[in-house]
Amino acid sequence: MFDVLLFAVFFTGVMQILYILLSYFDLQMAVLRTGGAFALLNLAAGLCGLYFGGTDSYGFTFFIAAAFTLIIGWLELSRFTSHMSYYVYCAQPIFYQPPNGPLTRLAQKLSGGRIIDIPRLGPGEGRKYS
Repeated sequence: MFDVLLFAVFFTGVMQILYILLSYFDLQMAVLRTGGAFALLNLAAGLCGLYFGGTDSYGFTFFIAAAFTLIIGWLELSRFTSHMSYYVYCAQPIFYQPPNGPLTRLAQKLSGGRIIDIPRLGPGEGRKYS
């Protein structure tokens, strides 16, 4: 059981590195899909292992969930990297649009308007901190 758990923890560590890489490229939905797949697979494999295998399957179900999720995360990252030039050069917005979501408005209201949007500043305006 120790060997199986050792491989499962290795797969989980590599999966965390994939999470970091996916987060670096701002692929938040891919991180959510990969993390959600790990949670659901771990739960489903754990319940099936408990029902069919009893206590002998504890480490193996974690290994199965980690291995399948590692494959899912690797596929997500390889799908992005195969089209990386499109995402870097074509998928970016041409004109800057400042964030205007509810949390941004709340932060502006709580700070009394002291939060500035640096990309909005034009040449010669300087940074005005109040």
